[in-house]
Amino acid sequence: MFKELFENKNTAIFDLNTLFVNMQYLWEESIEEVLQGVDIVWVKVNESFIPGYPIKKTWELILQDPLIRINIPTDTLVNNTYSKFIDKIKENGIELKPGFWDFIDELKNTKGFKLILKSIYNETITSNILEAADLEDIFNVISTAKVKDGEEIEINNVYTKIIKENKLNRENTIVFEESLEGAKESTREDMHTVILWDKQTPREKYTKDVVLFQEDFTELVGNLDLTYLESLENIQESTKITD
Repeated sequence: MFKELFENKNTAIFDLNTLFVNMQYLWEESIEEVLQGVDIVWVKVNESFIPGYPIKKTWELILQDPLIRINIPTDTLVNNTYSKFIDKIKENGIELKPGFWDFIDELKNTKGFKLILKSIYNETITSNILEAADLEDIFNVISTAKVKDGEEIEINNVYTKIIKENKLNRENTIVFEESLEGAKESTREDMHTVILWDKQTPREKYTKDVVLFQEDFTELVGNLDLTYLESLENIQESTKITD
């Protein structure tokens, strides 16, 4: 079904947020708990959360509310959010999207793909997420947000840097993204981009250059070497056998 998309590809880049069912919810819940700790309960975090951007961006937007008057540095609020988040995933784990393990096994062990992880979080947060999800040894390359003087540096043109640092051929690389900004950047680099869709962001908001929308990884499994017509034929054959 997806032969044309994966043919002649040998590298896959995954945005970290794209892998999980409940990542955004956990971040929103962590921010809410920090707000509650300073007696701010009226903010609807889900309306301020910015997918694909560092947590600091969401805090900066929240703090624009004229009713919020606290003398706590933004970086402190961000670090408190990180602590809450890490506690949550250490205690409860974090849920991968359906089909992930089978898909990764097929890419890595059957087709020999190089797997690159792109994370908008710093190395500490990224490591904790990977550990909570048992993903420490899955990716060949892990690209995280850089930190200078204790503060995360917002990285622009992340995909450009990943391409240069790993000497990637764009034509041989496929990207799995979730956010609008991430998709815009990866398609700008002329890389085939698949959106792991959250079912909330309107599809028309994504760049028209996105090649595929999937809610999870299940449909991809076992269909990387088949055209759409071949997949239909297989379904018809299996239906005949069942009948």
